[in-house]
Amino acid sequence: MSANLVNITSQLQGEMSLMEKATSNATAELFGRSLKDSHAYEVLSYLVSSSPYLINAVTVDRNGTIRMHVMMCTRLWRV
Repeated sequence: MSANLVNITSQLQGEMSLMEKATSNATAELFGRSLKDSHAYEVLSYLVSSSPYLINAVTVDRNGTIRMHVMMCTRLWRV
């Protein structure tokens, strides 16, 4: 049982690391650019498609206003 927990934890940490890297790359790509144009949409779409665990992504300006929201609507979830 303990080996299973270690394996699951390791896989989870690996996936979280990949999502963190993808988010960091998207942030760098959007830095200093418009948060609501077609380029922002492409960056967010790519980000959401980069992991089966990401459902949506948003850009938020300095005032806290959401400028772009992309949601992955085509995934089927199994429980």
